[in-house]
Amino acid sequence: MAKRIIVVFTFRSIDLLLAEGGSQAWALNQANARRCSYIVCTRNRHHEDAAQQEEHGAAFLIGKISSVEPAPDDPARFIVRFDRYALVDPQPIIWPGARNPVWYVDDFTDIQIDESALKWLPVPETKSGVSVGETPHLDGLATHSNRLTIAEAKAALAANFGVSPDNIEITIRG
Repeated sequence: MAKRIIVVFTFRSIDLLLAEGGSQAWALNQANARRCSYIVCTRNRHHEDAAQQEEHGAAFLIGKISSVEPAPDDPARFIVRFDRYALVDPQPIIWPGARNPVWYVDDFTDIQIDESALKWLPVPETKSGVSVGETPHLDGLATHSNRLTIAEAKAALAANFGVSPDNIEITIRG
């Protein structure tokens, strides 16, 4: 049976996708997107804020879609939220070079991904108390009783300012 998959072409890093609980801000048909079970993120390395880990056009992360809702910073666009994810390994180059950064396929075999090899993980809850699927904000990070890691701070700052965590630099002087 076909699974119906959204494939997106994104510059956002894995850390930022997990911090945001999904991939955003897409111009898409919400009704069509809600009929999909999975989102596959492929790397856009040509964007000025691009994370540089994966090859251009490579599939690198798959999410099990939990909802499709208006994006927090642009209600005219949508965030595709996921509560479980799998990293793709090996990472096939699947982006066809299309102008539209969102496309749909019926099954993982259509995009050279072995579904049986995927290892699903829950989207982590951040130590700042942000629930899975919520957009993190900076409020409360400094007062939380647990220690905040650099990666968590970068992810929260990146989500707050709409940039990749790779573009956040933190200097600690002491």
